[in-house]
Amino acid sequence: MLKRKQSYLLLTLVFLLLFAIPAEAGTIRVNGEVVELDQAPIKENGRILVPMRPVLEALDAYVQWLPTGQGVYTKKDNTEIYLFPEQHYAFVNYEPVYLDAPAKIVNGRTMVPLRFVMEGLGATVDYDYATGDVDIYQAKNDKTVTTLATTHNPDDVATLARLIASEAPGEPYDGKIAVAAVVMNRVNDSRFPSSIKDVVYQPNQFTVINNGQYYSRNITAEDLTAAVAALEGEDPSNGALFFFNPRRTSDSFLHSRTPIIDIGNHRFTR
Repeated sequence: MLKRKQSYLLLTLVFLLLFAIPAEAGTIRVNGEVVELDQAPIKENGRILVPMRPVLEALDAYVQWLPTGQGVYTKKDNTEIYLFPEQHYAFVNYEPVYLDAPAKIVNGRTMVPLRFVMEGLGATVDYDYATGDVDIYQAKNDKTVTTLATTHNPDDVATLARLIASEAPGEPYDGKIAVAAVVMNRVNDSRFPSSIKDVVYQPNQFTVINNGQYYSRNITAEDLTAAVAALEGEDPSNGALFFFNPRRTSDSFLHSRTPIIDIGNHRFTR
C-alpha cells in the first residue's frame, strides 16, 4: 500500500510539473526592458524559439537575413554566428555547434533558439518555469552598438557555402575552394554576371539550382571556411571558369573546354 501511495504521489508531482510549464514563452525582457515581438515565441523539442530580429537588436547585435544563402547571420563584438533553418548545426566563428532545436521559418519570420544565440553572444538567460517569462542580461553593464565588421558580405559567404555543399560534398578541401573560386573568376570576367548572386543563379549554369539540392544540402564548417578562402583570393583552380565531373557527364561543351587541373572528382577548365 505504501509503495502504491508513493507511486501515486510521484505521478501527481510529474503531472503538476508538466502542466506548470507554459507551452510558449511569456514576456521576454532584455536588461529589464520588454521586447515587442511580431511573432509569438514557440517551443521546439523543449527549446524556446523566438523571432530573430527584435530580440537580437535589443541586445545591440547586428542581425541579417541572408536571402541568397538562405540563412541567418548575427554578430556582436568578436562573435559571428551563422544559422540555417532546419539544420541541426550552427556555426560560431565558423566552428560547428549542435542544435537540438534548429532555426525555422514560422509565418514568414525566422525563429532562432533563444538560449543558444543569446549565450553565444555573451548574454545570460533566465527562464521562469512558472510564468514562461524570459530575462536576458548582457555580460557588460553598458550597451555598445555593434556595426558589421566582417570583411565579407555574410550573404556571399553563405551563398558560396551552399554552392560548395551541393556541388562538392565529399570533395577535398582544395576542391571545395576551387568550386567557389570558379564563381569568383566569373564575377571578374566580363562574359559573366558581375555579382556572386547573379553568377550562382544564372540560368542553366549550376544543376544544383534546378534540382533543388542547393537549398536542401546541409552546410558544413569546411564549406563555410572554403567560401571565405575563395573570397579572400585563394584559387586552386588556377583561373578556371568551369568545372564538371568527367565520369558523370557527357556534355560536349564541358568536355571541349581547355583543362587546367583535376581536383578530386572535378575537372576545372577555361
